[in-house]
Amino acid sequence: MHLPTLKTPPYSNCKMLSPDGILMCRMSRRRVDWYVTQGLAKVVDHNPYTIQLIFQPGGLGNHNDKYYLADKENICVVCGQNEELTKHHVLPRCFRKYFPNHIKNDNSHDVLLLCFRCHEAYEIHAYQLKMKIIGNKRVTYIRDEDKNKINAIKSARTLLRHADEIPDDRAFNLMLKIEEYAGDYNDEIVRTLANDTAKYHETTVWKDAVNNIRDYNEFTRMWREHFIETMNPKHLPAYWDKSKRLLETRV
Repeated sequence: MHLPTLKTPPYSNCKMLSPDGILMCRMSRRRVDWYVTQGLAKVVDHNPYTIQLIFQPGGLGNHNDKYYLADKENICVVCGQNEELTKHHVLPRCFRKYFPNHIKNDNSHDVLLLCFRCHEAYEIHAYQLKMKIIGNKRVTYIRDEDKNKINAIKSARTLLRHADEIPDDRAFNLMLKIEEYAGDYNDEIVRTLANDTAKYHETTVWKDAVNNIRDYNEFTRMWREHFIETMNPKHLPAYWDKSKRLLETRV
């Protein structure tokens, strides 16, 4: 299995404040710089790098969620190593992609950092559970590099067509998918990918399995518990909660 390692540390722990000084969320340096260059925020501190919005947002983001407001280390959550890091989706993407949009778009809680070795070790156990869930049905995989390309194409098209409608955290996730595939992010890359005519086919086994799920929260909790019991992670981020509900409403 091809597991691309991250070229740069994913967490820069920059802060974004509301006009009233309320901490709304933690963001990457790239994202906060975008707010500043667009004239939407001003820099109010450099350590840690902090911006403050100069307009009244429609909501206060993650201001009441300790997990999203806490600093996060750029280390493997299992062994603590800080090299050859990869992104691990605790709830496998093959299932999550078929969840309802209002659930699957809010997934950063279930994206954790694993070093290459720990990630490879866990995927063996994850594969066994996947096969148990789908009843050992035959699965036809497309190549991992093709998956990354398709994800990048979809992300670019979404950004171009719905830029004014996408929440900031969703837009940021789309930008990351493009950068992960292309190695960089700019307007020209987005336009090129959006116009790509690549087509692909995938199995419907995963979709069929999701259609049989009665409780999305319990299904997600099962995967979180499986990861914990299998890998015994010693460096989970502060306030990470295996029982966090997918459907909770943030104020």
